[in-house]
Parts: sequence; C-alpha cells; structure tokens
Amino acid sequence: MFLFPVYWLIRDPLLLGAYIVAWAFFFLTARQYACVRCINFECPMNRVPVGVKEEFKKRDGFPGNIEFSKEEFRAAGSGRYASLRVKHEFKDFLYWNFVTLTILFSAGLAIGISSTGWLLAYIFIAFFHFGILEQRFFCTHCPYFVRGEKCLRCMMNWGWPRHFKPRPHPPGKFDIAITSLGFMILIFFPLPFLLEIPFLLGTYLVSISVFLLTIWRYECGRCIYFECPFNRVPAEVRKEFEKKDFERMILK
Repeated sequence: MFLFPVYWLIRDPLLLGAYIVAWAFFFLTARQYACVRCINFECPMNRVPVGVKEEFKKRDGFPGNIEFSKEEFRAAGSGRYASLRVKHEFKDFLYWNFVTLTILFSAGLAIGISSTGWLLAYIFIAFFHFGILEQRFFCTHCPYFVRGEKCLRCMMNWGWPRHFKPRPHPPGKFDIAITSLGFMILIFFPLPFLLEIPFLLGTYLVSISVFLLTIWRYECGRCIYFECPFNRVPAEVRKEFEKKDFERMILK
C-alpha cells in the first residue's frame, strides 16, 4: 500500500515529499498518542506499560480511557472525563522537537542553497524567537514554567535554563502580539526561498500543518495554560482543576 504509488510520485518531487512526510508523521503520531493507550496488547506496536495491562486483565476491562501523567475531571453534560496534562514527559519533547526540526531544516536548506548570509539571518531569527521572545513574553506566564522547577517541562522544552522570572498573571495583549509577530516572521521568512524548490516547500507546509493540527487536537484540549488564546479546556474542567490546585497549595 505504501510503495504502490511511489512509481507515479517520483515524477513529482513536491507530492513525493509530502507523501513521505505524511506517512512519517502518521506513524509517529500513532505511536505517540494511540499505541500507548490501546487495548490490543498483542499488536507488535503496542506500548502500554506491563502494569496497566495486568490491571486491565484483572478487572476484565474497564470503561474510559487509560491516561498517564494527567488529572481527570468530569465534563458537564456527559459521562466522559476530560483529561489534563499536569506535566509532559521526555517522549513529548522528542516528538515535538522532531516536528519542529523538520520544519526548520527544510526551510534552512532552501535558504542555504540560495544564500549563506540569509541562512545565518534565519538561524538568528529562530534562536531569537524561541530563546528570547517566546520565553520572555509567553512562556513565563505558563503554569508549566513554574512547575518545572529547574527546567521548563512543556512539550517544546526540556531542560531549558531559566533566563526569565515566572510571571503568575495572564499574558497581556502586548505579550501575545510580540509572540505572534515573532512566530509569523519565522514562518513566512523562508517562503521566497522555498518557492524555488517545490519538494522542500511541500515538506515545509505539510510539517507545519501536521504540527498545528496535532497540537490543537492533542494538546490544547488538555493544557493547564488556561490563559493561552488557543486553550480548549472546558470551563467547568478548568474551575475544578483550579479548585484542587488551590487546595493543594494550602495544604503545602
């Protein structure tokens, strides 16, 4: 099924690149978000921990999803639970950084083929955005920044040193505007160079699409950064979490 279309795709490098990248992200996303919670324990790709498998078999199956490193709260109007990510694990770091590096590498390669000077400028913009703008104006407001203690344990960072102090208040319009501007410059800057190389342009666009769709589907509905403009956690779930979080702070 995978190899059959390759004969025709070779004639169009743009479609071939998009095809390969799409398959790669499909398997990575399935392994990251499906195989770790699937009850088909005999599948060679299954990654459910042994302890969870044994518990599942003892109870002869039980309703609901098996979640890890999360807290669950019942959403109003349904019998299902909404899960929140209290912290991210190293596998999240690997997955998201792989996606990010695919985006940056395809853009950097296209720029480097045309001009070394513009490539250095692009590298500077990338480091400046992720290391300063995003950290200073957006990440310092995020609860994961505070909870990480000596490191930022969010999906895009692992072990990043603290250069800025946590800011326990929601990001203002200026913070969001600066972060958005830096992100837009980073995204649109390489497009003139990518237009000259269809294969890299296809890889770039597919990678960004997969990144945005995956983060919206698997992160924004479970993230405890409630002040983020993209947060999709239900209001009642947020209130329940904040209530329990406040109670834990009092007990400490």
